[in-house]
Amino acid sequence: MAGPMPVVPGGYKSFLDAFYRLNTERQINETHIGSIPYSRLQEFAEWLDIKDVNKFTDVVLALDRNFVNFITEK
Repeated sequence: MAGPMPVVPGGYKSFLDAFYRLNTERQINETHIGSIPYSRLQEFAEWLDIKDVNKFTDVVLALDRNFVNFITEK
């Protein structure tokens, strides 16, 4: 059974939304789960006309690292 959805501080919901959308871009096989490709983060930021691309990529990559760590620790 899935746990409760995380509580996202104000102003960060858009980062979580981007993470969920970009989650499908990662490489996954039987033994490995890859990170979201940096190039896709940049393309997504450009598509959304995000002004602070560095902040966007830093936050989404942090979410991604936590996700990958959580999955691989199981």
